[in-house]
Amino acid sequence: MEAEVSLPGRREKRKQEIRGRILDAAYELFRDYGIEATSVEQICTSADVARRTFYGYYNNKESLLRDLSQQRTYATAEEMFRSLSDEEQATSDRVIAMINFLEKNLADYGDIDRQLMLVRPGPEDEHNPLHELSDSLQDKFREILAHGQQRGDTSTEFSPEILAEMVMGTVNSLMVHWASDTSYPLFEKLAEARRLFTAVLSLPIRH
Repeated sequence: MEAEVSLPGRREKRKQEIRGRILDAAYELFRDYGIEATSVEQICTSADVARRTFYGYYNNKESLLRDLSQQRTYATAEEMFRSLSDEEQATSDRVIAMINFLEKNLADYGDIDRQLMLVRPGPEDEHNPLHELSDSLQDKFREILAHGQQRGDTSTEFSPEILAEMVMGTVNSLMVHWASDTSYPLFEKLAEARRLFTAVLSLPIRH
């Protein structure tokens, strides 16, 4: 009975290991040679998998691109969630921590990273995982802002829902502009967003 229970775990671990090799190989090839110039055959060779193995995971290069985009987006979001987890910080500091995180991480992004940010789920996807991730982030900020209002370090002039919409809407807009236009002054805009969030979230000064 114990062997029957552990076997699926080993099989799933093996599948994830192969998937990871394919994604890592694809990312490096896309980064070095570009998406269009990279073939499935090159990805298979670099990942050391057979073509039939590749097609057991992905229908084509486009479906791999969607998975790669989602994987890297989720990995970044999870790391960002950790930067927001300190509930002892002032609420405005927790929100600004997101801007600081983005500035630090995006400085190392290249063309392939921007292209992957613009990849969208295909029609065969049952749901849009990137929308779900965005909803999760917005829920997280709504929770942070509501907590800040309850403990008295965040302005109550606006609801947590509207404040979360402001934060996520602003950041999403800046990211899309930057991903679409390499000349977009992202870091200047992030600095401006930092000032905006600080001004809106801060308690009014009482005279």
